[in-house]
Amino acid sequence: MSERPNIIYIVAHDLGRMLGCYGRGFKSPNLDRFASEGALFNKTFCTTTACSPSRGCAWTGQYAHTNGLMGLVNRGWSLPVERRTIVDHMNDAGYHTALVGLDHVRKFREDHRFQEYAPADPRTAVAADNAIEFLKSRQGKDQPFYLNMGTIEVHGSQWGTWHANREKTGAEPLVERYGWPQAEDAPIPPTYKDHPSVQREMANYQACISYLDFHLGRLFNAIDRLGFRDNTIVMFNADHGMEGLRGKGTLYELGMEIACMMRGPGITPGTKVDHLVQNIDYVPSFLDAIGVDVPEGIQGRSFWPLLTDGDYTPAEKVYAERNFHGGSNGTYSDGTPTNLDPMRSVRTEKYHLIQTFGEGRKSSWTPETVPQVNEKFRMYPSQVFPGCPDPREKVELFDLEKDPHDWHNVANDPAYANVRDALMKDLDTWRHETKDPSLEGPIPDEQNPWPDAPSY
Repeated sequence: MSERPNIIYIVAHDLGRMLGCYGRGFKSPNLDRFASEGALFNKTFCTTTACSPSRGCAWTGQYAHTNGLMGLVNRGWSLPVERRTIVDHMNDAGYHTALVGLDHVRKFREDHRFQEYAPADPRTAVAADNAIEFLKSRQGKDQPFYLNMGTIEVHGSQWGTWHANREKTGAEPLVERYGWPQAEDAPIPPTYKDHPSVQREMANYQACISYLDFHLGRLFNAIDRLGFRDNTIVMFNADHGMEGLRGKGTLYELGMEIACMMRGPGITPGTKVDHLVQNIDYVPSFLDAIGVDVPEGIQGRSFWPLLTDGDYTPAEKVYAERNFHGGSNGTYSDGTPTNLDPMRSVRTEKYHLIQTFGEGRKSSWTPETVPQVNEKFRMYPSQVFPGCPDPREKVELFDLEKDPHDWHNVANDPAYANVRDALMKDLDTWRHETKDPSLEGPIPDEQNPWPDAPSY
């Protein structure tokens, strides 16, 4: 076996922190057990809340407006081929690199420069099977490996009762894949309002989480059974928050929060990390763990010393952004497309400030202000709630000690004027230091569009 640790990186879709180990009420026994065997991160956040951009940030250790992936791959964006990622760093370090399941970062998987590609089927059961086969192939080999595994679960398209694609295919994954939903076991998370139609969707969501959890449990057991436990760092995380009111796709707390847990050599079981961490911190932490210098240009910071009793100074604030999402072809009053919603935020332990730059953007309901709950929806489960017609405030500030879910804006409260001014200054400094293109005006759509073919 190699003296340097292997690394297995697992990312789930749309999960946020909706797991038992985070006290959210959903059942996830295998992930809960996994978290207890290593470190559970309680304040980890993504740096952008759209699927592809968030994954690009985690792979590059850079903010989305720095690495260039500011929209969805399925909407024409692609991480620039020349942009170096954790894959390149691991290749350079002499690791065998492999991809299993979903990546959602570039149009062509071959442009990621993994040395081995397993099938792209993102269903957790299939991805886990392929990951286990990969592990069997690595038994007895001295070269360390980096395995990247992504799943389609628990994306809203997989558990929403009336998802449009389901009508086209006739598939019913809740029965065929996930088993029967159990309404009596499903909690109502903070992103939703309690209602019979919501209870139905949360039962579906619990079934989807149970499916993810069961098959990840098989993978965790295989890691142990095949002899990799003692020399393998395993990270499980999510790309962004759960779909719902002020959740996925927004810069509110429930959109930015992500599950993060790690197990491996040097990590004390039962560790709880309560410091601010972001997914751009993964790359420098992995490189630190294998003894490789972190290259220039990485904007994240290593938390590996925090896990191994080294010197570590917690971050005082974290930043996030929203750029492009969705596929609407309309325009706002300022002439920008309706899939562009430029926002920036800064969060400290006590406060969270969000700034909106586009004109004509709408606000979001809080659970107590939702005027009605729909019985059906057009595509995603969050559409059980109608759109809010109210204009969004340009600046929103939330007191997290009093308002942990970002429900009530206090930006215009004189009592918070000093806090608002200081955080606005911090945000402006960050935007200039990172050369945020929004400083120059609206961000051009598809700045890094699909290439015509793989680069080699």
